[in-house]
Amino acid sequence: MGWFFLVLVVVVPLVLWGIVDPKGSWRALESWKYKNPDANEPSEASYALSRVGGVIGLVLLIGMGVMAYNDSRDDEAPRDKPSASYTQAEMKSKDLDLGAGTLVGYRYPSALTLDVVYLDDDGLAYPEPSCDVDVTVYEHTNAIVVQVTQSAHALYWTGDPEPDLARACDGQRKTPHTVNWTLQEPLGDRPILTAAPLADPRAAGTALATGPARPLDEVPEPGVKEQLKPVRIDPAWKLVPLLAATQDEEK
Repeated sequence: MGWFFLVLVVVVPLVLWGIVDPKGSWRALESWKYKNPDANEPSEASYALSRVGGVIGLVLLIGMGVMAYNDSRDDEAPRDKPSASYTQAEMKSKDLDLGAGTLVGYRYPSALTLDVVYLDDDGLAYPEPSCDVDVTVYEHTNAIVVQVTQSAHALYWTGDPEPDLARACDGQRKTPHTVNWTLQEPLGDRPILTAAPLADPRAAGTALATGPARPLDEVPEPGVKEQLKPVRIDPAWKLVPLLAATQDEEK
């Protein structure tokens, strides 16, 4: 705003001069334009109007100067720190590992494909905590190991009480879901084992297979594959049951 104050320093004295002594101001600033200044000097009425215009202009300049000064002070004033209510408006996340999830069984539709069936919830519970189930299949030379884990995650305002993730994800899961997993080698006689609890297939709307799986032939994709290694089998691991084929698989 320095340039504006510089203009005021130059303009205001000229306006004051025109108000106090309009005739002297005209003679100093305008008369030189005329060959015969006396013949072209303004009338007394013109000088009076010039005084009125000068007063109005001076008032406007003073008002603009005051506003510019206030604006410059606002820009230089230190910013206030965020209030407590603003701080509370931030989001915070919380995670909890809930251990093993519930497994139902598996299907073996083709030589290199496993369909693992597990229990989970439907839909999102927002703004309540969300419960996630992850299924991972580990392939070894002597066994297939299925890991099912549960975890809970919540986003909440920092001003709210922390959510009870353990209570929100109480394990009451009833909806079957399927995850497809591709094997490097055909299953053969390798057992499918898990440390996760097993649910009654009938409670998941399915049934155990009444005979051995009849997978379709499948050609492995070309490329370099990770070398399989044996795994030390824990006696506590359970056999994952083979489930009855779906109608699409039976066709």
